[in-house]
Amino acid sequence: VAHIAAQTEMDVYFGLGFTHAQERLWQMAFLRRLLQGRLCELVGASALKTDMLARALDLKGRAHDSLAHLSPHAHAVLEAYAAGINAWAGSHRTNLPPEFTILMTGFEPWQPEDSVLVLKLLAMALSGNATEEVQRARLIKLLGARRAEEFASPNRAPGPVMLRDALKSDHSANFLPDAFLEQIEDLQGASNNWVVDGRFTKSGKPLLAKSELAK
Repeated sequence: VAHIAAQTEMDVYFGLGFTHAQERLWQMAFLRRLLQGRLCELVGASALKTDMLARALDLKGRAHDSLAHLSPHAHAVLEAYAAGINAWAGSHRTNLPPEFTILMTGFEPWQPEDSVLVLKLLAMALSGNATEEVQRARLIKLLGARRAEEFASPNRAPGPVMLRDALKSDHSANFLPDAFLEQIEDLQGASNNWVVDGRFTKSGKPLLAKSELAK
């Protein structure tokens, strides 16, 4: 397990970037290409639909625009982190992870907006209600607000609701999710883990709790 020791906050972020590159450079480079809509450059037409979705969402453009709204401190953090990544990659140009060699590609320097780009993906993955709100709006238009509450009340306790079976009408297609929304839903999912210290448990031993939501 890597440990980082530093004299300043920015040195910590530099070290974090250096360590992330050391451990996961290919994963980072691949994820960046995925979100930029550039997988076809590596694997050809098989990734066309994935690239089209990424470009339709324009997460790259949104990440670039977000930089203008960040504080000077946030910019400094992102710059230091990117510098750490590039320092490791630059010192291992001839010894990058094997995936770079197999796919005959190099590593493009990491930019501050690349980190924001990944944060955009995380935000979208944790926004499980995004597509639900669209579906609820369609249901209100189809049934009216009062009847729609029976199926999609924001205060309804979680549980299975067979909307597809309930809406047997010529207008049901106006409610059911379209292909674009279903693709977005495929990107959603998250998990969390936390530990309760043994000082607070009856047995005196730590307890691990896990909450997971994945598609």
